[in-house]
Amino acid sequence: FNDEVTDPAGAAQILVADHAERLDNVYSHAIRGFSASLHPAAIQLLRNHPLVKYVEPNLQFQITAQALPTGINRIEADLNPTADIDQGQAPEAPIDIDIAILDTGIDPAHPDLNVYAAGSQNFVTGLPASSWQDGHGHGTHVAGIAAAVDNEQGVVGVAPGARLWALKVLNDAGSGTVAEALAAVEYVTAHADEIEVANMSFGEYGQSVAFREAIQNATAAGVVFVAAAGNDSTDILPTDPAGEFFPASYPEVLTVSAMADYDGQPGGSGGNWLLNILYGADDSVARMSNYSGRVLPDNPVVSPGGAIDLVLPGIEINSTNINGGYTTKSGTSMAAPHAAGLAALFITENS
Repeated sequence: FNDEVTDPAGAAQILVADHAERLDNVYSHAIRGFSASLHPAAIQLLRNHPLVKYVEPNLQFQITAQALPTGINRIEADLNPTADIDQGQAPEAPIDIDIAILDTGIDPAHPDLNVYAAGSQNFVTGLPASSWQDGHGHGTHVAGIAAAVDNEQGVVGVAPGARLWALKVLNDAGSGTVAEALAAVEYVTAHADEIEVANMSFGEYGQSVAFREAIQNATAAGVVFVAAAGNDSTDILPTDPAGEFFPASYPEVLTVSAMADYDGQPGGSGGNWLLNILYGADDSVARMSNYSGRVLPDNPVVSPGGAIDLVLPGIEINSTNINGGYTTKSGTSMAAPHAAGLAALFITENS
C-alpha cells in the first residue's frame, strides 16, 4: 500500500472483495500490504489503484542446503568466554538471547535445543499457526548449529542454549513463498524488542521489492538478519536483476558463503580425495558456494567478498536432526547459522 494507508487490514479486505480469490496475509509492521490469490484480470487494476504502491508476483524460496562440531572448533567458539563451552562437563546456563530460525520449523522435543514454543509459529499457507514443528530436518539442523545446548549429549552450538523461535516458512518438502517468508519477517519486526537475530537459510533468484523493504524495516527495528549465499557457484548480484539471489544480495543482511573445513583446524591438511572433489580442498571456499563481484551502492559494509560478508564452515557439519537425532549436512545453509550464533554472542557481550 501507499504510505497514507493507515489500516492495511481494512484496505486489504476491501480490495480482496473486489479483486481477489483469497486473502492470505496482511502486513502492517515490516511493510503495509497484503498477499492474496488474485484474479488475473485484477492485477493491472490493482497496480493502478490509488491505494496501491506496487504489485509483484509471489516467488518461491528453496532450501539452500544440501562431539564438538568441526565448525564450532574452526571458528573457535569453544574458546569464547561468553559461550563458555566445556563439552557438558558441568551444567551451563543458556545464553540469554533470542534467535529466530526462519526455516522448515524445529523439532520441539529435541533435548539439545531450547525451543521457545510460546514464540514459535507457522506461516506456511494451509496450516494452523501452531503447526511449526519440523517435518523435514533442515530447520532443526540449522537451529543446532546456532544454539545447541552445552550438555552431556549430541553437539553444541555457537551460542549454546539460546532461545530459538521456530518460524516455519518452508513446508516439509523444503519450499515456501515470498509471502510466507514475508509474514515471518513481519512477525519478527513486531517482536523486535525480544528477537535479536534471525537466520534465513533459503533464497531464490529474481527480485522482490516487498521483501527487501520488509528486511530494511526489520533491521531498522534492531534485528540482525543472516542469510545463506546459496549453492550454485554463481554471482548473487549480477548486472541482470533477474539473476539476483535474494535475500543474500541485500545490503541489510549478513550474507555467508561456505568454507570447506574438514578437521576444524587451519592448515589445509584435512579431508580426503572424495571430499576434495565434491567440495574443494580443506580450508578453501566450498566450490558450490555462491560468490559476489560487486555490491549495491547503499551497502554499508566493505568486504573483499563484495556482497558476501563472511565465509564460515558449511561442509559435513554435524548437528541436530528431527526425532531427537543428529546428522551431517553441507551447504551455505549450514554456514549461515554459524554467523547467527556469532552475532548472538557479540550482542550478549555488548549489551
